[in-house]
Amino acid sequence: MIHKPIIKELLRPRYHTLWNLNLTNRNIIIRNVDLIIELLDILKNLYVEQIDTEQGVTNTLITKVILGTVCCTPAYDRYFKEGLRIQGIHPHSDFSGNSLMSVIEFYQANRPEFESVKRDIQILSHISYPSMKLIDMYFWKIGRDIDN
Repeated sequence: MIHKPIIKELLRPRYHTLWNLNLTNRNIIIRNVDLIIELLDILKNLYVEQIDTEQGVTNTLITKVILGTVCCTPAYDRYFKEGLRIQGIHPHSDFSGNSLMSVIEFYQANRPEFESVKRDIQILSHISYPSMKLIDMYFWKIGRDIDN
């Protein structure tokens, strides 16, 4: 099973601080951005070992895996990056620590709006979306709308 080593890595205790990462505390975020970058590199290498090629093991794939599990980074796909570009968030062309910090700073500056949407979704669907998932959906939608 190609994902088994990835799951084992994600469940290691060293990543526990990344699960439900508090996006309001700048010190916590700064301490964990390097760990997120390190996790991305480790997962990429684990996938390369599983499929024996670097083709197809992109930052988009890895950030989607991280978003869907640990939820400490958005998925840096085409629409998300386009949304960043449109909103003037730099760097926007690929995943990096600087880009992630810019995204989190955007969230912090707009936190009341994100929290309001989070409450509305929870009331309507009884689902509590993590803040990073809301960030991902916000920028993805902007990028997709422009593309269409």
